[in-house]
Order: sequence, then C-alpha cells, then structure tokens
Amino acid sequence: MKKTLLTAGAISAFTLLSASASLAASYKITITNHMDSELIAPIVIVATAHDKDIFRGNYVTREAEEQILTGDPAKLVARIGSDASVVHGEDGPPGVLLAPGKSVTFQLDTKVQMLRFLAMVAP
Repeated sequence: MKKTLLTAGAISAFTLLSASASLAASYKITITNHMDSELIAPIVIVATAHDKDIFRGNYVTREAEEQILTGDPAKLVARIGSDASVVHGEDGPPGVLLAPGKSVTFQLDTKVQMLRFLAMVAP
C-alpha cells in the first residue's frame, strides 16, 4: 500500500500524523518551511508509543529539551533508539536546516497509526 501525505507549514513543536490503519504502509512525506525567516532544525520522527522518551509529567525529558532548545537530535535519538528517524534540510550552517521556502521529501515505511514530529525553529 502506498500513500502520499503532504505536511505543509512549519513544525514548531509537536505534530501528529495519523494513518488510517495499522497495516504496514509506505508514506511519501513532504515538509515545507512556510515561515518568513526562521529555519527548521533536523526533524525527529517517532511513533507516539515513544512519548515516554519525549515527555516527563508536564514537561519534556532532558533529551527532548536538548532537541527543542539546540536543534541537535543526537541525545533524543540515542534515548529512543532505532525507532527514531531524522530528516535534515540542506541549508544554513551546518547544512542540516530547512530554510524558508524550501521543502524536504522523504519516504517512511511504518505500521504505526500515529507519528510525532519534533523540531526546533531557529531564528
């Protein structure tokens, strides 16, 4: 089964993508930065089943806070493990940001019903 989804706009904090069934599917996802001047840092994509690795009570884990404040997904990805995916843009130093007006398209094969997208918006 192949489905195409378009995710437009900025990913400022958390976004959910909901699939119609729990069967394995292949998604072609496009993320476009529609902001005027802000850059989007690398985007972490993970099943909502890993929310325990992102959220702690009414706040976020140290690893998620690092991703949100610095844009560096390394610690959060290490905490989540192989279930995490990271999508990079090609702009700005260090060449991993998504600039205004730019898009990144990627393929995601998954059987989960809900995904969470997490990224930092850089000034």
